[in-house]
Amino acid sequence: MNRKNHKELISEVAEKISRDNLEVKEVINTYLEAIEDTLVSGKAAVIKGIGVIKINELASKRAYDFKQKKNVVRPRRNLPKMSFNRSFIKNIKKNTEG
Repeated sequence: MNRKNHKELISEVAEKISRDNLEVKEVINTYLEAIEDTLVSGKAAVIKGIGVIKINELASKRAYDFKQKKNVVRPRRNLPKMSFNRSFIKNIKKNTEG
């Protein structure tokens, strides 16, 4: 699977909108920080046309630690989870089928 890193995405956006890379980088980083701040405050971040990012709370549960060879309790934890819009998924599938 091919990837584009942060720098490549910034360059692509800068080229499409005819702006300087540093200006675009500042805007994108500020946007990502705003999403992170929203999640930290306990709210979901809705990205129009793409989906929703929210914090998913996982309960503590029993597990087996193979290194210590004993039962342990994994603590409760919060993980980010992204749900994509159906239209976004449909569009990606349509444009990637070969």
